Amino acid sequence: MISVDLDGDGQLDLVTNGGAGVAVLLNQGNSSFASPLYFSAGRETYSIASADLNRDGRPDLVATDNATATVALLFNTFCGH
Repeated sequence: MISVDLDGDGQLDLVTNGGAGVAVLLNQGNSSFASPLYFSAGRETYSIASADLNRDGRPDLVATDNATATVALLFNTFCGH
């Protein structure tokens, strides 16, 4: 699990491997998180990391798939605040 501000609201969101992808839980700013948003990243997502891969100023996600030995790049498309 990693924490990163994906939606640009100044609050750290949670990202975790969700079996066949990643699950993003956006911070609501009131000590709670929204229901998970799931993104496909392979059959057996193992590791996740965050970096600004396309240099647009927003953090993107990288996920490894243990079943196929591949890497998925998930570019951030949240509009932000």
